[in-house]
Amino acid sequence: MMGNNRIVRNLVLFGLLILWCFIPNLVNSVQQKTPSSPTAVKPPTAIQQIPFVIRGTVKLSQSTGAGVKDIEISLIKLVETKQGLTTEGKMVSVPVFAPVKKLTDADGRYSFVVDPKYKGNKFRVVPRYSGFPPGNYFTPPENTFILDSSVVLDFIFNSPQIKISGVSKRPLGRKIPGVEIQLYEVHGPHQFKFLGDKNTDSSGGYKFELNHYGNINKSFMVRARHPQNPIIGQGFTPAEKIFDLNGDTIVDFVYDGPLPDLVISNVRYIKDAFDPEYVIFTITNQGERGSGKCHAELGYNTYHYSTGENPYNTVTRPVPPLAPGASYEMQFWFPMYADTKNSVKQFFVDRHDEVIEKDEGNNKYPKK
Repeated sequence: MMGNNRIVRNLVLFGLLILWCFIPNLVNSVQQKTPSSPTAVKPPTAIQQIPFVIRGTVKLSQSTGAGVKDIEISLIKLVETKQGLTTEGKMVSVPVFAPVKKLTDADGRYSFVVDPKYKGNKFRVVPRYSGFPPGNYFTPPENTFILDSSVVLDFIFNSPQIKISGVSKRPLGRKIPGVEIQLYEVHGPHQFKFLGDKNTDSSGGYKFELNHYGNINKSFMVRARHPQNPIIGQGFTPAEKIFDLNGDTIVDFVYDGPLPDLVISNVRYIKDAFDPEYVIFTITNQGERGSGKCHAELGYNTYHYSTGENPYNTVTRPVPPLAPGASYEMQFWFPMYADTKNSVKQFFVDRHDEVIEKDEGNNKYPKK
């Protein structure tokens, strides 16, 4: 009997042990099968709007599309206002806040990023070259548009010109045509880049025009060469001029170097001075330089016995170039009529001021 009780007791203990091992697994299994509480589903976020880009390039009109650096670009938001009526009664746009400004990069490019909330608003883009009013020298001078999408707005820059000019003249002020004026860009001590040359005009004047953009505040040099003096700068004050180009610049040259000097002498009349058949005189270059081609002129009156008229006439003849000390015999013939009488008044050499001379006052005979 006691043996049976022991068996029963052992079976009970064994059963309790089995339950102890399986209860945790059962609890976990029940928890896994129990539906969890619902999780709140977040609504989808709004689609992010892409900003607008306003961009473009500023290019030089005088080049092959090169970009222009450091051009100020202003972006201005506009609004239509009744207070801004034009003379035609149309509403006009005025800025509603200060413009946003940027400078073009080394390739002439610019860009603005605009919030999409400004879609449908009116904007204006205006370029400006430093030192000049907005829009001046640009094509177009500005660009106004309704912002509906990203946009590309390019501008052409027509650089203003800057002048280097002056006159060449003698010490007493007479202007010298035909003087060669050379223009150089200065890169450093004794380092020059030749840019071109011009000859002074009939008034002794010359003028170079350069782009303001790219040349302002650079250093330049001009120098002169007289057509009858092969050495550049010789005889001129100044011989050359180096300067910083900060604006329109005037450089005058005064020439007091060696020159030719043409004079008339040894006048001979065939018959007499009051009714000659022809006249001969000598033209001599008594200067220090050779003279170029020029013209001599004879002035005379022709009296008509039948009418009493006595008109003044001129005859012109070419004079060849003369070396220093050289001479040339000039002859003039007169028309001979039965009822006329000729009378010589005056002779001129270099009548049209074709030769720049040391003394311009001895070109006629008689001198009075």
